[in-house]
Amino acid sequence: LTTHGTAADAAAARTHIARIKAVVAKVTREPKPDEAATLRLQNEMLAEEVELAKLLRPIFEKHAGPWDEERYKLEGRTGLHAQMQFPRDRMEADHQPHNLLLSRTVELEAHALSPAKRARLFAGAFLEGVVPNHSAKAYTVLVAFPRHKEGRTWGSGKSVPVANAAVTKMRAALAGAGDLAAQRRACVAVLRESMRADADAMEAVIARPHTDAAWADVRELNLEDEKRDKLIKAVRAQIKEGLTRVRNQPLDNYAA
Repeated sequence: LTTHGTAADAAAARTHIARIKAVVAKVTREPKPDEAATLRLQNEMLAEEVELAKLLRPIFEKHAGPWDEERYKLEGRTGLHAQMQFPRDRMEADHQPHNLLLSRTVELEAHALSPAKRARLFAGAFLEGVVPNHSAKAYTVLVAFPRHKEGRTWGSGKSVPVANAAVTKMRAALAGAGDLAAQRRACVAVLRESMRADADAMEAVIARPHTDAAWADVRELNLEDEKRDKLIKAVRAQIKEGLTRVRNQPLDNYAA
C-alpha cells in the first residue's frame, strides 16, 4: 500500500494491523481470558482482517502483473477465503481447518437415542453459512503455492485421510456429548484440534532450508544468497504471525 496505494490507505492499513496485533496479544497472554472474552476478541480480530483485505484488493486489481518480491509481503495474511483472493498474486488461501473437513462436519447427523429423531447436527448453525462456495467464509492464511502444496491437507491424497480421521473422532464424541449444543461443541473441539495440527504442519514446512521444495518459488527469483535468505526470513516471520492468528480464530461461532 505504501508503494502502490494512497497515503490514507497505507495509514488505515497500519491501524488495522496494529489492532490485530493488539488483539492477538490479549488472546494469547497469561492468564488467558475467559471463553466469552476470547470469542469477543477473536471476532474483533476477524473484523479488522476483513477491513484490511478491502484495502488490499483494489491494489491487486489495478496492478495485475506478477510482482516478484513485492507479492511476498502478502504471505501470512489471514482472513475469510472469499476475501483472500487477489488477482495474479500467486498466493493461495489455505483453509485451516481444511475445506473438506468443514464440508464433512456440516453433514453430520446429531446423535439421538431414536433414529426417528435424527437430524443434521449443524442445521441452522453458523457453520452452514461458512461452507458454501468452497468454504468461502472460512478462515484462511495466504501462502505461496509451493508451501501450500507441502502442507498437511493439500490435495485429496492428504486431505481425505485427515478428514476421515477427524470425522471418526467426531462421531465417537457425539454419543457421549449430551444435548445438541454439547454435540456441536464436541465437534468444534475436534475442528480446533485439526486446525492446530494444520498450523503446526505449516510451521514445520516454513522451517525447512532454502534448498527444499517448499522454497522453489523463491529460488526461481535468482536472487543473491543474502537477499534470498533475507526474503525467506521475512516470509517465515509473516507466516508464523499469521498462524498465531489462525490458532486464535473464533471457531466457537460455528456452533452458534
